[in-house]
Order: sequence, then structure tokens, then C-alpha cells
Amino acid sequence: MLTCQRYIELNLVRADMVEHPGEYRWSSYRANADGETMELLTPHPQYIELGKIATDRQHAYIKPYSDRLCLWIGGYISG
Repeated sequence: MLTCQRYIELNLVRADMVEHPGEYRWSSYRANADGETMELLTPHPQYIELGKIATDRQHAYIKPYSDRLCLWIGGYISG
């Protein structure tokens, strides 16, 4: 599920709508990675399992993005 969520959030970067997934107003990235409260968002159980406290979950959620965003800066994103 988290892989699918990340894929959706990175589509915005691939489409050149934003440079970073957190820049898109309606993206859940800001809630999952930055801890921003979004009334309409309920964290997925797999997200909750990323860590016991919010900062642990945020750091674990961000990790795969950092690798992919670096690839994007180079002009290519895979999977």
C-alpha cells in the first residue's frame, strides 16, 4: 500500500507539476512526511507500523523518497 501511495505522490513530480511531492496542495505527503494535520486523512495501518512515534514514522516514510528524488534530479525516476 505504501508503495502505491508513494507512486501516486511522485506522479506529480514526474508530470512536472511540482518539484517535490510536498509542494502539491492536496498531496498526503505533507501529512506522512512532515506531520501536517489533514482532517480528511486517516493514516493507513502500514504507515502506523513504520514507527512507535510520529517522528520515527515520518523518517521511515521519507527514506525511499530521498533516493527517488535524487534520481529525478538526474532526469529519471524508476518504478
